[in-house]
Amino acid sequence: MIQLPKSLEKSIQKITSQYVGMDAGKLRDRYNQSKNHKHLETLYLQSRMPATYTAIMYVLQKVQDNLTIRSAFDIGCGPGTGLWALRETFKELENYTGFEADSKFIALAKKISEGQFDSLYTRWIEGKYPDKLPQIDSDLVLMSYTLNENSSALVETLVKKLWGLSTSEWFVIVEPGTPKGYQSIMTARNIFVELGAFVVAPCVGNEMCPLQEQGGDWCHFSARLSRPTFQKRVKSATLNFEDEKISYLIVRRSGARINKSGQRVIKRPMKRSGHITLDLCSQGICERTTVTKSQKLAYLEAKDIVWGDAWNKDENV
Repeated sequence: MIQLPKSLEKSIQKITSQYVGMDAGKLRDRYNQSKNHKHLETLYLQSRMPATYTAIMYVLQKVQDNLTIRSAFDIGCGPGTGLWALRETFKELENYTGFEADSKFIALAKKISEGQFDSLYTRWIEGKYPDKLPQIDSDLVLMSYTLNENSSALVETLVKKLWGLSTSEWFVIVEPGTPKGYQSIMTARNIFVELGAFVVAPCVGNEMCPLQEQGGDWCHFSARLSRPTFQKRVKSATLNFEDEKISYLIVRRSGARINKSGQRVIKRPMKRSGHITLDLCSQGICERTTVTKSQKLAYLEAKDIVWGDAWNKDENV
């Protein structure tokens, strides 16, 4: 379960303290009546930012173990959610650039992060992609909850321009875990592969996604958030957690050593007495396997496996 950093939680509470006690419906009504952007900001910060932070954190944790990322370029950065997730994941981050079309979001991002990252060089650039996309040298490019808002043609143009302008090694995309979000991911994935990129996750290899070929299903995962008090209040929620469904893509520019025996658990494991059933995907093939108690080492591993984890079929036999 992923929790908001205490400093981010306090920053949101400070900014939204004037509207504590209002639920999402009241905030929407106030915005519709007055068009006061603060009501919209408050609603987003309290209801959506914790969930999007959780989704980005979930994906960044799958980039690669022990990877050093010192610079990042965040496209469609919104209120700077990616900044918090990047710094939490990569403690050595030194340079962050946020690119956003909405000046109000940039102002909000500055306000939320004020005084929080003294050792980090942070800059914000206002502009629309792909036309105004700047040339930024960074170790990693992040695009979260932004491609889904655009047509496939625009996504294709953006990826091609980004690939040409950027020298980045890593590209990370996070979208809602819906059929539309998955299709945005697949559009970007296909272009990246055409350009010579190497898919790292969630796929194992560059083969065609079998779910896309079969139709009727889509690749998505679930990240669990430990709800802060203000989010429970604004949503009138009783549960202490929330599950954010996501689709994502991680690619790298240079050749990666791919573990050909590696697989990804693409559905929630079915754990029964004496056996565990896993739905797995690797190298363009989806398959279902059952691990029984007689497979002692594999069974111990499978007991702890969760939806979205990697599974090594050669080691777990």
